[in-house]
Amino acid sequence: MNRASAAAVVLFITIGGAAADDVAVNNHLSACVALEPNAISTLNNLVVLDARLVVKRPIGECGCFSASMTYTSFLTRGRAKEVLQQGQIDALQAGARKLVLSSSPGLSPKTPLNLELACTPPL
Repeated sequence: MNRASAAAVVLFITIGGAAADDVAVNNHLSACVALEPNAISTLNNLVVLDARLVVKRPIGECGCFSASMTYTSFLTRGRAKEVLQQGQIDALQAGARKLVLSSSPGLSPKTPLNLELACTPPL
């Protein structure tokens, strides 16, 4: 396993009326960054996580080759991984972030949604 794939963060959240307390964080980059979820909302048919990124050290010290992290939100149905959204987060500075988790706000409130943060792979 390479250093980039070992540095992953997984959040488990539920779509639909979820609050920040509904977000459990498994942060493998905790020595460098923390993601503090504030609220989950729907904005123009997008499910958005409002969060604060706390930067303790550059993520390069945690095995990343870039100053940006890639996030992927997905559902797990049986053994299948259904990707909903992907994006990048700038990890140079702490501050507020909006992460688009899904463009389908009509998903069942009981459907667990996973958010994975990982080092952006080298080009």
